[in-house]
Amino acid sequence: MSEKSQENTLLSEIVEYGKYALDLEIKREESLITQANQMTTAFSFSTAALYILFQIGLEHYNQLTKDYLLYAVALITFLLLLCLLFAFLASWRWKQNSFYSANDFFEYVSKNEKKFLENDYSFLLEWKSAITEKHSRLFELNNRRGLFLKLSMGCFFSALVTVFIFGTKAFIIIIGGSI
Repeated sequence: MSEKSQENTLLSEIVEYGKYALDLEIKREESLITQANQMTTAFSFSTAALYILFQIGLEHYNQLTKDYLLYAVALITFLLLLCLLFAFLASWRWKQNSFYSANDFFEYVSKNEKKFLENDYSFLLEWKSAITEKHSRLFELNNRRGLFLKLSMGCFFSALVTVFIFGTKAFIIIIGGSI
């Protein structure tokens, strides 16, 4: 096997690896966006439940102070809004690099015809370069999405803990007042 043939084979394997890595990163992007959309849904249900509980709290206004209820709802709503904001940012379609269109690539090859004719693996080098560029940007964006998703989940969890704390205290006040 000639040296050029070995280089060509090696470069072909590198390109295949790059395609596989890019495919995995695309799947990761889809998964992160799906999770962000699920956080948006969780926000909707939680907000509805919060305001239903707020109405129940208003019915027991004699035992709970208005300031207590407003403070609790305001804090929980703030955390849920942060959750929603981070979920939106995680699902945002950030600007990405795209591959050349077939016509653009044809023009590029035509302009650099001599380079492509002299070197057997110039096409593979172009593939490797394009895949690397696309993968690098997508990896960066997915890491950003992952961070926003973690922040969204953290805010959601904090809101749930806050509901539990304020709800437990309100329950103790209401039960203590009726005994």
